[in-house]
Amino acid sequence: MKIIAIAACAAVTGCVLAQGGLGPLDPPAGPVLDTGPDLAALARAVKTPISGLPGAATAKHVITEPGAYVLDTDLIAIDGESGIWIAAPGNVFIDLGGHTISQAGTGHIEGFGGHGVHAESDPELLILGDLNSYENAGDGFRVGEDVFGLYIAAVGNAGAGVRGGNDVVIKGSKIKENLTAALLLGSDAQLFDNFVKGRVDGGVYMVGARNTFVLNTDDGDWFLTNGMMTNLTHNRFTLKGDTPPTAPVIRLSGENLEFSSNHMNSAMASAQSPGAQVFAEVGGDNSNVEGNTFQGLMANQVGLALAGSGHIVHGNTFVAAPVFSGAPIGVHLRPGANRIAIVGNTFKGFFVGSAVSNGTGNNNVLAPIVDASALPGNGNPDRNLVLP
Repeated sequence: MKIIAIAACAAVTGCVLAQGGLGPLDPPAGPVLDTGPDLAALARAVKTPISGLPGAATAKHVITEPGAYVLDTDLIAIDGESGIWIAAPGNVFIDLGGHTISQAGTGHIEGFGGHGVHAESDPELLILGDLNSYENAGDGFRVGEDVFGLYIAAVGNAGAGVRGGNDVVIKGSKIKENLTAALLLGSDAQLFDNFVKGRVDGGVYMVGARNTFVLNTDDGDWFLTNGMMTNLTHNRFTLKGDTPPTAPVIRLSGENLEFSSNHMNSAMASAQSPGAQVFAEVGGDNSNVEGNTFQGLMANQVGLALAGSGHIVHGNTFVAAPVFSGAPIGVHLRPGANRIAIVGNTFKGFFVGSAVSNGTGNNNVLAPIVDASALPGNGNPDRNLVLP
């Protein structure tokens, strides 16, 4: 296995990755890392000074050989260059050695004319730990496949915060205010405990848990996945901006999606355009939408739109904004949607007629939508309830 590890390290204390290990990533189930080379041994190895490495037209220094390296002096950004370009065919370990890359403190990569970190040599595993990539002219981190970003920050870059291939894992990180997008990732991405502000594109099999996503319609932000087995649980989505979205802000499409226990809050200043604005849309087939909260829906806003077939929508809560002109819609069935079950949901602040807007599909199971104040006791738990 080829491993590249980059960490923000002080010369007197050693590297966090070397001394403490990677620590648990707490994915939903099963181990994330298999047994590989000893990172502690790499940290103890004699390190090659990076200042003696040659550069290239696109990077200040280029690492072409496996081994352990140390930053032995501060680096200064030059227009048009990336910070460190890793093109080695084997294991690479970099100790920042208490120095800085460009102007900021230890572990910062700032102000380069290219990408902050450019590592597309396709190692079997790339580890980025405790690194900040700020205000570079390209992407904060441009990487290939099989990447772990642990407690990184990508802020204010002109490109994407993180642009990567398949099998990218990002945990405990801050990605915001990047011009092109926050995250542009391939398939099998895993996101845990991050703060992400801006557009997110992911492929199939995305897993996301305990993240905070902020999407601004004025910037054209969206959260998009396209494929099978996307699993998004216990995340918080906030929709901001004055510009009504022209497409669903959260778009999930594929088969067997799990979209559950998420909290979505509409904090838009207004929603006055004609025609419905969709907060989240689930397409494809046979997905489970359960236990989510859609908060603050305003006039002409749809909390959840459904396309395709075989979805189960159960135990969700839809809350209309306290003041609006015109009725928001809790759930909207797209034309042709079929075999969709909508049962046991709660709608607060809606009229009975606007809680669910039924399309022209067939074989849908829509439990009765009733005014909860008219029910004796708790009523039938499968009914969809409208509360004041």
